[in-house]
Amino acid sequence: MDYYQDNKEGCLHVTLELGGKDPFIVCKDVDVPHVAQVVVRAALQSSGQNCVGAKRFYVHKDVYSSLVVVVVKIVKLVTAI
Repeated sequence: MDYYQDNKEGCLHVTLELGGKDPFIVCKDVDVPHVAQVVVRAALQSSGQNCVGAKRFYVHKDVYSSLVVVVVKIVKLVTAI
């Protein structure tokens, strides 16, 4: 018995959003202020309800501290509309 063939008149084509878990990788030779802007947008775009929004960040140890400082400054400026 082929379920689809027997029921294709009642079947709907759907697209399922399964969410992404792609890593956001920050190398040591980046422009920290620029990347900080991208990091914040990637994480907060659409209130974080974005399937391609960044959720995992891997930051090179040489720029980690400076990136965190800039990201924190930017996030503190974010306000709800």
